[in-house]
Amino acid sequence: MYEATQVLLPGWLRRSRLYRAIVAGTLRIAIELVDGARGVLPPDPVTAQELAVRKAAGTGVELAGLMLIGWSPLWLFAAAADLTGGMRTYTQALVSELWRDGLLAEDAGATRK
Repeated sequence: MYEATQVLLPGWLRRSRLYRAIVAGTLRIAIELVDGARGVLPPDPVTAQELAVRKAAGTGVELAGLMLIGWSPLWLFAAAADLTGGMRTYTQALVSELWRDGLLAEDAGATRK
């Protein structure tokens, strides 16, 4: 399953917080705890055992959200984090292009990356 996600899914999707919240953690638990394979995935400071505990707690919150409002608030937080990160990247690129083209004054208050 891990290799399939590496080949079939684009890199930007695998790097998104939504993907990491929904798929990557489950893959790590399945590979390291269920299968017992170590060293297959890139090193992570969070152990598979700690991740399983976090995932169980998150699943409890998610199930409560699904029962109460019909969708998970965790999905909303993960999607919002991806959107704000994307907007930050877009804004930095826009400011850089405006400076390059001379359409933005050096003292405009924006920071160049």
